[in-house]
This record gives sequence, C-alpha cells and structure tokens, in this order.
Amino acid sequence: MRAAIYNGQKNVLLTELETPVAGDNDIVVRNIYASIFLIKGNGQSKKQAVWRNR
Repeated sequence: MRAAIYNGQKNVLLTELETPVAGDNDIVVRNIYASIFLIKGNGQSKKQAVWRNR
C-alpha cells in the first residue's frame, strides 16, 4: 500500500508498505481521501494538499 509518513516539518516520506492483516479482534480500513491543511500563526497563509487513493 502507498503511505505518506510524516517525519516533521517539510519532511514527508512517500513509500510503499505491506498491507496490514487484521487479527481476530481487528479491522483494516481502506482510506479513500486524505488531506493536510496548514494555516500559519498569523492566519494569512493557507496551504492544502489532497491525495486520492486509486
């Protein structure tokens, strides 16, 4: 599965990981959309990133 791993400010690693397997009392949820929305302290600068899982 594709994964974006947040390692700190301006440090996001895009990688492939093994798809997790659910245990007896677990479920695996498939995420369709994910986004990051940033507002700087003064509220003036806005940035948004949206990913769609295909």
